[in-house]
Amino acid sequence: MADKRSKMLTMWVTEDEHRRLLERCNGKQLAAWMRQTCLDEKPARAGKLPSLSPALLRQLAG
Repeated sequence: MADKRSKMLTMWVTEDEHRRLLERCNGKQLAAWMRQTCLDEKPARAGKLPSLSPALLRQLAG
């Protein structure tokens, strides 16, 4: 398991710098993009959602 993040970085940027950073991250979360770009860190995998039985889904849908 990865270490828990315990440090926060704060950085001041201009409106233009902020806009350019958001453009470069291509819709990814900016912090995740910066970790990947600056630290060559692989993106974390999303957790797997639990599966529900089709019968239960039909019952819930009414």
